[in-house]
Amino acid sequence: MQNPSPRSAAPLWGNWDWPSAGLLIGIAAIAAIRLATTNWTSSLYFGENMAVAGAIMGLWIGHAKLSKLATRLIILNYTLILVPWQVSLLAPNSLPIAERFYSLAPRFSAAWTAFINQQPFSDPIFFITLISLGFWLVGLASGFALTRRRDLLGATLPSGLILLIVQYYDSEVNLRIWLLAVYFFMTLALMGRLYYLDHRETWRTARVFQLPETARDLSNGLLLTSAMVVLVAWTMPVSLSSWQAAEKFWKDLTKPLRPVQERVGDALDPLESKYGTNGAVDFFLESMALGRGLQPSETTIFRVDLPDNLLNAPRLYWRGRTFDTYNGISWSSAPAQRGAYSPATEDLVIPDNAVREVFTFNIHNEIKQSLMYAPSQPVWVSLSGSLLSQPTPDGARDIIAFRANPAMEAGTTYTVHSALANPSIEDLLAAGTNYPAWVSARYLQLPENFSPRIAELALQISADAQTPYQKTAAITAWLRAEIEYQAVIAPIPNGQDPLEWVLFESKRGFCMYYASAEVLMLRSLGIPARMAVGFAQGEVIEDQQDQTSISYLVRRKDYHAWPEVYFPEIGWVEFEPTASQDDLIRPLTNDPLQSAPTTASAPTPLATPEGGLSEFDRAKDELDLANLSGAPWYVTYRAALNWTLAALIIFVLWLYNLHANWVAKIPRYFETRAAQAGTKPPRWIRTWAAWTRLTPMERAFETVNFSLRSFGERIPVHVSAGERAKALTRLLPTARSPVQILTAHHEAALFGRGGESNLPQRGASLHEARRAATSIRLHTILARLIKWWQSILHFIGV
Repeated sequence: MQNPSPRSAAPLWGNWDWPSAGLLIGIAAIAAIRLATTNWTSSLYFGENMAVAGAIMGLWIGHAKLSKLATRLIILNYTLILVPWQVSLLAPNSLPIAERFYSLAPRFSAAWTAFINQQPFSDPIFFITLISLGFWLVGLASGFALTRRRDLLGATLPSGLILLIVQYYDSEVNLRIWLLAVYFFMTLALMGRLYYLDHRETWRTARVFQLPETARDLSNGLLLTSAMVVLVAWTMPVSLSSWQAAEKFWKDLTKPLRPVQERVGDALDPLESKYGTNGAVDFFLESMALGRGLQPSETTIFRVDLPDNLLNAPRLYWRGRTFDTYNGISWSSAPAQRGAYSPATEDLVIPDNAVREVFTFNIHNEIKQSLMYAPSQPVWVSLSGSLLSQPTPDGARDIIAFRANPAMEAGTTYTVHSALANPSIEDLLAAGTNYPAWVSARYLQLPENFSPRIAELALQISADAQTPYQKTAAITAWLRAEIEYQAVIAPIPNGQDPLEWVLFESKRGFCMYYASAEVLMLRSLGIPARMAVGFAQGEVIEDQQDQTSISYLVRRKDYHAWPEVYFPEIGWVEFEPTASQDDLIRPLTNDPLQSAPTTASAPTPLATPEGGLSEFDRAKDELDLANLSGAPWYVTYRAALNWTLAALIIFVLWLYNLHANWVAKIPRYFETRAAQAGTKPPRWIRTWAAWTRLTPMERAFETVNFSLRSFGERIPVHVSAGERAKALTRLLPTARSPVQILTAHHEAALFGRGGESNLPQRGASLHEARRAATSIRLHTILARLIKWWQSILHFIGV
């Protein structure tokens, strides 16, 4: 009968190998962390919890010698307990656990039914449940594969596949790909660790002598090699042809998976992001952080044909969606009704529709996306999909967003009906404050602990205003005059309210800050307002053959945000506080829409990429940002990345020095060169070289000599180590115990005995010697500080 090989032995370790277990848990968790960085929806951290819990459980089950039946029962029981418990955290914490499940069951059932029937649904509970269960199973499988079968591929591949899938759907932020680099680093380190464990058993069987430092040296070498491989792979430049070839290979490889990808897109639909609906590129997610922005470019998003009967339009904004809830950092939408939409439906009834006139716009889409854009307020679109809206008591619908399902391909043309109005200043002044209850309930929300400084500022600006319009106009004018437009702003200091920082400290910002400040200041005054996002008007294009035909070309750089303010019997009205945009001027009195369209105003991107600036402008912006924030240059984005890479390089060099001791070779090299030249190197080079020749134990004992020199004691070279220790004990009685310990280990290392101390006879321990040396240094420093302080008191006569 053949003896089993080490790889087939079970369990993996006789006791427990903590480095391998820690690496496996990290590999399982890194995929969940990568998913959480997407911010597709809230509660994505559930995946992190379940991945770590699953990995720990899988390691334990694989290590334990349980039967298949017992293993399956344990996995089933924990799955039925932990996954539902994790999902139950979506319900309010104040509810008992049973009521949480009761409240979530209908939501999950509705989402599951819609998913099976390929119908749109808005509740993210289905996606949260999927990732909780998925990461739990991935962690279980990975831990079990490692400890029961010692299967490296089975332990690491599931997390790697998840990382690649998430990176495929979320590839805009370049820094996030470094999490994939961390995964490869930990995988290589685990592979090296398993290699060492396998051969350690072989070495023991063959009775190969191993020094205590062998495991440490091998581990350091493996970490160094892994870090170097990943660093080189991630920083090596790739040619365009190679990238195109890789992209073609990926498309061919994933072509059979397109049906699965579409089903995954259905599960991601409720995230209100570009990651749902078959990978469509939607620019506006279910939440919008103040500091988030797209890189502007000349890429065309869509082209809009204006109707011939629209002759005197107010400035047009191509609205994608609205937000109504602000949490101090980002905008989102309160729960609303989401349902299937069909173009067979007649124009929707919207609130305050009596003063509006419906116009037809043809929009030629240039990229794949699902979010449909229209002038405010849209009431009908020609494509099937879903409608997100808030019903009102009178049967109307407050429209939040239209989405096409399936997503619109590039080249798709769709038609929208929008109810437009160009209210006069006279109408706005007379609108009053008789707000409907549904408006006040939804559009006066302020975050907890809303800044009293911002509320006080709103009161000061509007002190002389009487009507809501006058207050809105005053705040709009103040923001345009006092806040300088800055496409890229410096990092907000930690703990600082973002809007407070922009309004009172930096006084610079881009459209998200302008619009957010106006909406919240108006709400603090009791005026309903909301955030609208989409695109600015764009560039006017005239048909050379038909001079009466007008179109707008909307590019990615026209990405914009603006406030909409509610006026009774008029509805939502746009205002323009962003300084880089032309002022939005309303007519003094009622004026029908009958003259030529206005020209396009300057586009307002949320952020400007470095690649889109000249070298001069880029340097100027970075200098302005540093001056703006009052922070040192190393807090800027690019410098932070450089510092991160520098720290990684230093760490790699440190690991390499542990393995090759290359630092010690530097002074010896200069000594050799000086000797060859017949000269004498500087004293500090000789001292450094002498230090490198000492053994680790001798370096630890040098602490005794350091302490003696600190007290002004000049001990002759011929004095023994024991006598030096006794001299230090007389000068520093408080350090008697660590001096004895250090001396004992030093003499044991030199002579194989415990020295003259009363310590038991034992072998030398470098670890204990270093601890004793550290204690001696601390005693010495403290004694010198006390002596220094006493001399100061004596000098001043105290």
